[in-house]
Amino acid sequence: MTDAAPLLRPRRRELAAYGILERSPYPLVSVAIAVIAVVVITIVGFTLGTVDLGLSKALNALHTGFVGAFSTAVYHVISPAPAIGITVVVVAVIWWRRGTCARP
Repeated sequence: MTDAAPLLRPRRRELAAYGILERSPYPLVSVAIAVIAVVVITIVGFTLGTVDLGLSKALNALHTGFVGAFSTAVYHVISPAPAIGITVVVVAVIWWRRGTCARP
């Protein structure tokens, strides 16, 4: 008779399907692992900083002609002031199309 009763909470094994959405029983361990990973990646980045020097020189040599003009235009569009303007315009369009926030 109890087999047909609905479960009030899903069993632990059923929660495994949610993966990242499952709450960790050890949140401080997750934070510590993330901090350690950032520190290790930073140290590796500083010690291997000259490995990509050849690639950087090759890519900087491409800043001529059409590729140079295109990359310069992209840099100018993504710079802070135009990026803020683009963000304001996109938010305004979204707000205008969705209506007021009070409406569901």
